Amino acid sequence: MLITELLNQYRDLVTYVMKLSGCANINKSIRNNIIEIIFLFMVIPGRINFLQLGRFGRKSEQCYRQTFERDLDWMEFNLHISAHTFVKAKGDYKTQLQRVTRNLVADSAFSKITFVEKILAEGYQLISRLRNDAVLHYEWKGERTGKRGRPRTSGDRIDYDDLDKSKMERIDIDSV
Repeated sequence: MLITELLNQYRDLVTYVMKLSGCANINKSIRNNIIEIIFLFMVIPGRINFLQLGRFGRKSEQCYRQTFERDLDWMEFNLHISAHTFVKAKGDYKTQLQRVTRNLVADSAFSKITFVEKILAEGYQLISRLRNDAVLHYEWKGERTGKRGRPRTSGDRIDYDDLDKSKMERIDIDSV
């Protein structure tokens, strides 16, 4: 496969992911700048800064600076591209991957619902640290109050320092 074909496939992937991750309001020139910046990250040796982008790229250093000043959620973009790349790549190798393991280990940044749902739908289990802003609740098993409004869906907030063991169930790992 030629390098131009690989670059075209990657460009198409980045364009698709930019549409998914809420970059639809970004104009075409900024979108092309972002795609070029991603290519430059792959080919520039050593340290990467705006000066290096200006040296190796087709645009000026100032143009790359202004592109990074745009309102773009880079974390969300990276999550979408990682999830999409995994789902697409695993399509070819799903049986070989699942013979080895059905468990995937990921950083806490990947514990977002968009990534987790895709992984679970493919038959994998995700092992990940929770994000710093994660809030966990006990399961709600109570009755409806009969009052107006939305019924309660979650129980009390979990206090990590004082766990309520009466609301937990013991699971033996050996029997699983």
